[in-house]
Amino acid sequence: DDVAVLDMGWDSMYESGRGASGGFEEDGASWEDMATEDKNLKDHLTEQLRLSAQTQVERFLGHYLIDSMDDAGYVHADLDKAAEQLGVDAEKFEDALLLVQTFDPVGVGARSLAECLKLQLEHYKQMDGAAAVVLQNLELLARRDIGMLARKAGISPDEMAKVCDRITHLNPKPGLQYGSEVSTNVIPDVV
Repeated sequence: DDVAVLDMGWDSMYESGRGASGGFEEDGASWEDMATEDKNLKDHLTEQLRLSAQTQVERFLGHYLIDSMDDAGYVHADLDKAAEQLGVDAEKFEDALLLVQTFDPVGVGARSLAECLKLQLEHYKQMDGAAAVVLQNLELLARRDIGMLARKAGISPDEMAKVCDRITHLNPKPGLQYGSEVSTNVIPDVV
């Protein structure tokens, strides 16, 4: 009986012109609308985690890390303290972090600006000794002290200028391309 009811439901859908011929337009939703639905960073990362995590523990820790990210894509959780509180080996947390750091957008899951830029340089296969020197001395890059960076790296200032230009064209806040979840808390005038 249940199968007959289901069959009748499908028959009526096809008789009314819906179904394979594009019945979504009749409901007001189109394929274009569904394809351009806005996703925030956490939704995007959670979808990738669902496809990538091998174990329940990895999935749980990945969700924990994604939930501890800010809108820019940085992880602000103290992994050692979180591992202790959750009763999980810190090495498993580190493995989950490494997994999350492979997700799109490149650079997400970093704990610092230097780590974010390093993840991007490694992804684009542009990480070298000079870039490592720059990442260890970001304050010199901020001051545009190319001469000091070149001396530390043992290369010419012209070569260092190219390295710095490459690094400054990376995205320091990769998560922001998925928008920002600005809090809209209403604070009452009188309590």
